[in-house]
Amino acid sequence: MLEDYDEMVQRIKAMFPRSIWSRCRGAYNQFALDVMTIMFGGHIRAGLEDNLFFAPGQLAHGSAQFVKRIRQLSAVLNRKVATIEEAKELFKITH
Repeated sequence: MLEDYDEMVQRIKAMFPRSIWSRCRGAYNQFALDVMTIMFGGHIRAGLEDNLFFAPGQLAHGSAQFVKRIRQLSAVLNRKVATIEEAKELFKITH
């Protein structure tokens, strides 16, 4: 679980060039890490199975709440959200 911004940057720097990467959401500062992930070109797995809290002390109502926020952040940061088919192709998912 990434909870430290410096740790996230170090992990990104350690990857091979043009790596495809994603971050699961579970840190107490998930909103800030979502922004960083989008800005650094990563992908985000968003769902209730990764974190029960939408905000500190606020339980999420469901996965759609997380997906909506990620879509909004992506739009503000001028980042296209992959369709299901694009994500399958990107991550080489065959089934």
